[in-house]
Amino acid sequence: MHSPMPRRNWPLIAGLSLLLIQGVPFASWAGWYSRNQNPEPAKTAFLLAVGDPLAFENACPCIKGYAQRDYHVVADLITHELKRPVELVFSQTPEGASQRAGRQPDVFIGKTSVAELNARKTGRPLKCLAMLTDHTGKTTLQGLFVVRQDDPAHGVPDLAGRTILFGPSDAAEKHSAAFALLRDFGLSVPATPPEAEPCTAAAQAVLKREADAAVISDYAWPLLSACGAAESGSLRVVGRTAPVPFIGVFAASKLTPSDEAGIKRALSNLSGSRRLRGRLETRDGFIMPPPTWPYDPDNPVSHAIRSGSPRVLWRCPMRSQSLGGLAATGDWVIIPDKSEAGNEDVWHGVRADTGKPIWTVSYPAAAEMDYTSAPRATPVIVGDQVYLLGALGDLLCVNLETGAVQWHINLIKRYGGTVPTWGFCGTPLVMDDRIMVQTGNAHSGLVALNRRNGREVWHSPGSLPAYGSLILARLGGRPQIVGHDSDSLGGWDPETGRRLWQLKPALPNDFNVPTPLQVGDMLLVSTENNGTRLYTFNDEGIIRPEPWATTQHLKPDVSSPVVMDGLIWGADQTGVHVLRVASQLTPVWESADPQYTKYMRLLAGPSGILAAALSGTLHEFGLPPGRAIQHTPVFSPLGEFLPEMWSPPVRVGQRLYLRSATEAACVELASP
Repeated sequence: MHSPMPRRNWPLIAGLSLLLIQGVPFASWAGWYSRNQNPEPAKTAFLLAVGDPLAFENACPCIKGYAQRDYHVVADLITHELKRPVELVFSQTPEGASQRAGRQPDVFIGKTSVAELNARKTGRPLKCLAMLTDHTGKTTLQGLFVVRQDDPAHGVPDLAGRTILFGPSDAAEKHSAAFALLRDFGLSVPATPPEAEPCTAAAQAVLKREADAAVISDYAWPLLSACGAAESGSLRVVGRTAPVPFIGVFAASKLTPSDEAGIKRALSNLSGSRRLRGRLETRDGFIMPPPTWPYDPDNPVSHAIRSGSPRVLWRCPMRSQSLGGLAATGDWVIIPDKSEAGNEDVWHGVRADTGKPIWTVSYPAAAEMDYTSAPRATPVIVGDQVYLLGALGDLLCVNLETGAVQWHINLIKRYGGTVPTWGFCGTPLVMDDRIMVQTGNAHSGLVALNRRNGREVWHSPGSLPAYGSLILARLGGRPQIVGHDSDSLGGWDPETGRRLWQLKPALPNDFNVPTPLQVGDMLLVSTENNGTRLYTFNDEGIIRPEPWATTQHLKPDVSSPVVMDGLIWGADQTGVHVLRVASQLTPVWESADPQYTKYMRLLAGPSGILAAALSGTLHEFGLPPGRAIQHTPVFSPLGEFLPEMWSPPVRVGQRLYLRSATEAACVELASP
């Protein structure tokens, strides 16, 4: 007698009966039977290792909303995208995670310098998939040189011969970047540098006078007092290293294309959620592909930030990109802008010391144009009046204190013609009671207006405007207006508007953006096609057609050169160049550093040259010419995009006012 069939097989028999009744072929129900008897094994869990020192599991919750990053949200998103469980393990290094989990992690999220050193030690290459931004949008961190509050040191040079505690070799901000900063100031690095880890131990060693100074990570600075490692105000910062990459997402093992794509989708989904970004304490989420950095540990001098370096006093949000410069006095800053809809020009009058907006002037100005149709010309402050010129030809005079419009004309409506391709860019030129501007009509190519009421004083025929500004100069003993129109260089009598001379360059089709510069009794002209030239003048103030000196070492397309101590400083797409006037523009120094090749605005200062780069950083070049001695990030990248600091900055005393695509800022410069 056969034993009865086990109950566990009854559902199987029922299923087979149903398949047979429905006429399903034998091969089909045999496969169905095999799958039910031998189900697929569960997928191996995806191993995510987290070494971020600001993760909740790696830090202490001393400050609300800080150092409490919740990486479980990342694990949940990866689980959803890969359709497999995710195992989280917290360890400072991928190697430590391997030992803890018993296998190699699939992805490691942690400090870039830690990941890179681990990869060199183990021989396992790591692929960076993304970088995490912090609560300000940065993907970098810095090392801070700290001393006791009563220590006599005021800067890194004051630490010569003193005991400094550094971080371990896998903490670049406290190790290699710190060594680089010492070398920048001519200080030697100890053969066996003393180390302390973590930052709290280093800080306490300084307070106990076991060391004179220590290098700590900038993210640890607010935690020292909050966690009780150091009383508030007991330590102070005397130097900052170059920025180095902070938290990266690394493929720690070979990922399949589908897994890598799924991880990137998960990171992108987190970046798109304000709520999830908050749980990870990040402003912009993950940046993909990861950005590149100018930091080079073997050549760090142009990136070091010295003690007493510039600091940002205030920031003011802007609604739109603008190429226009800023104007400032000791009390006021005038900033060009555009409405969010792009149909109005907007000008802000803000307090110079606080950035507080006091008045706004706006008017309809709708047009499609590269880099938006926001104003390109720099405002001009004269006494209690401000003169504003928009890209579409709107010229206004407003009261400096109130923003009240005193008069407003449109150059196209008054004189006819067309708006130049890239708009009206030249800064209005003021002389006595007159304001001079170029128009879009060749019959009145240059006009002088009464600056009190906007009425015409004279007009002069000529070509359409170029994109640089006019200057007032005395050349050959004669006062004259000098500048470019669309196809030539020219000089005009400022009293009558009569054209004194015209010079067409050897090579046509220059956009004529850089503004000419008076150098002694000569005129410096730099353009993209024709290079840099120095012209002399006869006794009647007429230019001599053959240049006194010429060079192709400086060919700027946008940036205007400056002169200081007999040297011409300029920037073009190949880098920064310095030319000596006395030796007929002989090159003295140049740098093709990538951060200098996109675009830079130059200003001559009392102790050197200031340069505002498209990357949102401020550079200071010392004298005699040499590599930059200072590099200060002012604006953060917009995701994977540069901050685009196109606007010419303005300096008043020790304050420098700058503008990016999304904000204006005031930087306090170090005393010379």
